[in-house]
Amino acid sequence: MVNTEPAGRRHAKKTKEVRSAARAAFKEKENMFWKEVDTLRKHNTTEISRIAREYDKTEKHVRVQLYRGGQLLVSKQKPSLRNAVLRDLAKQQKENGRPSEGRNTIIKLSKSISTAEIDVLPAEEKDRLIQALIEDKSEKATVTKVNEGLIGRDIEHTMSRVEPEVSLLKSTRETETLNPLAD
Repeated sequence: MVNTEPAGRRHAKKTKEVRSAARAAFKEKENMFWKEVDTLRKHNTTEISRIAREYDKTEKHVRVQLYRGGQLLVSKQKPSLRNAVLRDLAKQQKENGRPSEGRNTIIKLSKSISTAEIDVLPAEEKDRLIQALIEDKSEKATVTKVNEGLIGRDIEHTMSRVEPEVSLLKSTRETETLNPLAD
C-alpha cells in the first residue's frame, strides 16, 4: 500500500476562529500574569518601605540587600584539615626549591596523601596546621570590588564639596585684584 498523503502537514489546518480564540486565551493569560506581577511589585514596594522605616535605612539600601541575595554578607567556611595539610605540603615543596606547577601542584599533592594519613596525624599537628591555614588566609590582603556607580557617586560628592570652595577662592581673588587697597 502506497502512502497518498502529502508530505507536509498531517493534521487539519486550524480555522480562523480557533486561532483567534487561542490568541485571545493567550492575551488573557498574559494580562493576568502582568496583573499578578504588578500586585507583587506593589507588595514588595510597601514591604521595602516598611522595613526601611523600621530599621532607619534607606529604601535603596533595603532593595540592594533584598535583590542582591545577601552578597554583602560573606559566609565563612570552616577551615578544612585536608586543605591545611595540602597547603603545608605545598609550602614545604616551595621551601625545598621545587618549582610550582600551578594547579597541577595541588592535584599531585592531593593524590600523594590519603585521608587515612591525615586522620592519623596527632592532635597537636592538626591544630598547628589549621592555625597556619587561618593565619595565611588572614595575612592575605582581601581585594574589595568597587562598583562603578559608587566611584561616580564618590567623585560627585567630592566635587560638590570642592566646587563651592573653588568658587569662593575665585571670588576673593577677583576682589583682591579689583581692590588692591582692601588689605
